Amino acid sequence: MRHRAEKPPACPRDPSDAKLNALQRGWLDVVEAVSNLGAVPLIVLLMAMVGFLLLGTQQGADLAHSLLEDGRGWRAPWVKRLMLVFTSLLLGGAAWFWSRRMVEDACGPRDDWRPRWLLAWFPRLLGALPFAFAAAAVMRSGEKLGAVAALMAALGVGFAGLLAARKSIEARIERRAPAFSRARRERIATLYVRASLALAGAMMLWISLAPVRLAQTLGAIGVLYMGVGLIIPVLAWVIHRGRRWRLPVMGFLIVMAVLWSWAGEWIGDNHAAGRRAFGGGWDRGPQAGGRPTFPQAFDAWWSAAPGPPGDPKPMIVVAAAGGASRAGYWAATVLGDLQDASGGRFAQSLFAISSVSGGSVGAAAFVSQLHDNPTAGGRFGAAVRETAGGDFLSPALAGLLFPDLAQRFLPTVPLGDGAVLALPDRAEALEKAFEEGWTDHCRHVACRRPRLWSEPLQALWSGPSRRVPLLFINGERQEDGRRVVTSRVIVDSTEFPDAVDFYAATQARDLAVSSAIHNGARFPVISPGGVLLDQQGRPNGRVLDGGYFENSGLTTAADIVHAALLRAKATNQPIRPIVIELNNDSDISPTSPAFYRAGRAPDWHALVTSPTDYFLSDLLGPLAGLASSRDGRATPVAINLARELGPDYFLIRLSNVCDGAKPSPRKAPMDWVLSEDAKKIIRDASNCQASNKAALAQVIAALPPR
Repeated sequence: MRHRAEKPPACPRDPSDAKLNALQRGWLDVVEAVSNLGAVPLIVLLMAMVGFLLLGTQQGADLAHSLLEDGRGWRAPWVKRLMLVFTSLLLGGAAWFWSRRMVEDACGPRDDWRPRWLLAWFPRLLGALPFAFAAAAVMRSGEKLGAVAALMAALGVGFAGLLAARKSIEARIERRAPAFSRARRERIATLYVRASLALAGAMMLWISLAPVRLAQTLGAIGVLYMGVGLIIPVLAWVIHRGRRWRLPVMGFLIVMAVLWSWAGEWIGDNHAAGRRAFGGGWDRGPQAGGRPTFPQAFDAWWSAAPGPPGDPKPMIVVAAAGGASRAGYWAATVLGDLQDASGGRFAQSLFAISSVSGGSVGAAAFVSQLHDNPTAGGRFGAAVRETAGGDFLSPALAGLLFPDLAQRFLPTVPLGDGAVLALPDRAEALEKAFEEGWTDHCRHVACRRPRLWSEPLQALWSGPSRRVPLLFINGERQEDGRRVVTSRVIVDSTEFPDAVDFYAATQARDLAVSSAIHNGARFPVISPGGVLLDQQGRPNGRVLDGGYFENSGLTTAADIVHAALLRAKATNQPIRPIVIELNNDSDISPTSPAFYRAGRAPDWHALVTSPTDYFLSDLLGPLAGLASSRDGRATPVAINLARELGPDYFLIRLSNVCDGAKPSPRKAPMDWVLSEDAKKIIRDASNCQASNKAALAQVIAALPPR
């Protein structure tokens, strides 16, 4: 399998280098080694990325903590830990083998290596890094995983030691078994390369067809390790072949990726909103006909809503902020608690939920549970939380690292009317995870429609006559920054200024509940922008995560309140608007100006003062400013709405620490998968903080009696 370059080895030092001092010679050795090692810099970059994700983020610690959780069958802790060991071996073996192969190809015999210690030990250390990363992440995650961390560290040391002793072991075997010759070892290496490439292809096929179960069995860390562990052989093999053929194969692939992206205007891509690669997606979706206008929806709600005759009827509007699964689980927790504590009265006065990003998962879980089984056998809140608390990250990550990454280097084949022949994207994998989340919860709660989240969104308001609150799922259009709202009602500019109705942009093409959730929850990197295609396949821009516009959902909530007040006045249908803001940004101090609302005097000193960033400010400053602008847009809306409503505006905020409790290093991170420990922190926050308990009690007190 070894195909060495025909030119002299690159690593031996030029004789003229003898005039250099030791420092210069050492530096020159390192530079020449790196410049001639092919895929090794890419391998190092990939390993650094893995290390940062596990050790440099809150999400990494929480993912490691999930190894402790209880589960059954393929979700049992021992399965997750076994998968971690297996994928660590896979990634470590790939990093060692290919970096070692590149050293041998570039530098020839071991005696010619300069610096020898670096070229000999660097591949071994790369091979041990996955074990070290896993051990360190586990140690960061909690106090009960010391044995797992020690096991991973011991395996890493043992793996590196085995690699260091490999040559002497091979020599002993060859002395005892002469048949174990160098040619035989080369055949084994060739078999390993072919097996790696075959496994990469098999995983590509499996993830393309069924991304959820396999990915959730591996877990997010296992998916990350396996993905990178199979990307390395493919990239290294491509670079290896390019060096043999004297062709810039890697450069050619990069050019092709740019070319196919540029040609998307004519051939399309695999990111159409609601697309399914193997059918059942947007091009097969039903028409979303018969949607009511906002005045019609308000009139229908008012006629059915409870309230004493002649008195204004309480009309509740909820704004569920974004924040991945943390936001979804927080929204599900608070809404479920209100429904349980009120004996089911809360939903009767709930008119609409305006949601952004992950908050849309919790909002949709609440509305779906009301539609399918409003009592849930006496465990309504638990059922809603179970739907919103699934592992959505592993399938999305699998979709990103396998079919969606491969598709970037392949052309799509137009099939007419916007449909294309292409691999599935990571958006499809995430949406299938949403669908499985609902189906899984139906194993514990009686459901009339176990595949409800695979059905069209408008089905949530069909069937039984019970009233289901309206959903307003907020996204943003990439090209002009406008809100893209997906809802049961027609989103008209009269009630929602400068907003785009998703169904108007797609000519009333309906899409699955899971895809509708994703219209507002296209988390950066985890999900691509979804192309809005009409019935003829014409694009109308891309929908992004609603958090790009503003992350609270309050802009649309304010539009709902104002439109309802106008309609109530025009038709003599009096209402008492109540707004509940569900904020899950637990990393912000409770005294931050971001939480100023009516009834709280602003701290002008806090408004004026601010930390100042200096690190790469010329480069990163504009990006940081754009990211901060979403809060700058939401806070004035919240303040003005709170001033209008006075005591009928409620801020219910997630905090990692209960009132009076000792601060804990454990937090609920913003991620698409949460450990049970993070979920417990979120559940406790709704009833262990005085401000939240008071707000919940006041909302329930405002509800009409039965």
